[in-house]
Amino acid sequence: MIDKKSRVELVLELANKLDAQDLRWDHANIILQTYGVQPLDSDQYGPTTAETVNTATDEQLIELAQHFGLETPNDAPAAAVTTTVKSARPLFVFASHLAKHKAVVHEVSAALTEYGITLFVAHDSITVDAQWHDEIEKALDRADAGLVFLHDGFKESAWCDQEVGWLLGRHVPVMALKFDTDPYGPLGKHQAQVIRTQTPTTIAEQTVDRIRAKTELASGLGASLVAAMAVSPKFATTDAIWKHLRELRSLDANQCAQLLEATKDNNQIHWASSPWDSGRPYPRVIVDYLRTQPGGSVISSDVDTYESYLDRKDAEKAAAQASVQAKAPQRP
Repeated sequence: MIDKKSRVELVLELANKLDAQDLRWDHANIILQTYGVQPLDSDQYGPTTAETVNTATDEQLIELAQHFGLETPNDAPAAAVTTTVKSARPLFVFASHLAKHKAVVHEVSAALTEYGITLFVAHDSITVDAQWHDEIEKALDRADAGLVFLHDGFKESAWCDQEVGWLLGRHVPVMALKFDTDPYGPLGKHQAQVIRTQTPTTIAEQTVDRIRAKTELASGLGASLVAAMAVSPKFATTDAIWKHLRELRSLDANQCAQLLEATKDNNQIHWASSPWDSGRPYPRVIVDYLRTQPGGSVISSDVDTYESYLDRKDAEKAAAQASVQAKAPQRP
């Protein structure tokens, strides 16, 4: 799906191409029909070229754009800077929970994946024939944080109790989700998030909010969100990720470069506009954002080049729109 502004601009660009003096009317119709779009109307009072092109689906518009060599998400200039900074890895969070509640934990894990965060759930993460207790210990040692699902009976579970103690002993952030039992012991020093009717998706969203408030997790969260942006499969997911990413001021040079490449390559970013930034196109918003990041100065030449590219494409679109309007027949 193309956002509304980009669709209008692309329709006008294509109409300008089809109305070009060196393209015969019948040839224009062959092109349109090849891509499944209705042909131009020979009646001077019928639909204009732009109106005809506007009947095309988003997929057909993109195919027509590629036919004419117009801008597609992959047309943006490639990065020129290769950074050597060692970046933080995406967040790896250990889920401590009772086995009988593994279904809800699995759903929260799936929802966190959309933000690039891995939630280690023993029932899902340990492969067949692996020594499960060894895998759990490795995960406890590796975890950047813990997410504790407090259900009735949690305190009586030797494994759950020791998992929490292990994580607290490593001094990593441990976040409690209070379903139907209170946090206890050292875990009780921190406020738990009360879970009543929240869906797993909402729990995941609220967990990202909690993570974002912890400065020691900022670098890992940035790595997670940038990685998630690169593979975002739809506009709504891009919006959900960007809601959190836009608040961070911790991206290193590699993460900045990755986000810039994601903006160029992923049409779920490139063709979309941000509801969190007055509806401005994501490419423009992200260019401004990269300049606020610690690593932004390292790739400043790439950012400048991409911004110049955006300026040029906007100028071409404006010229195409003006040309189409000038050629449009005056209706009586």
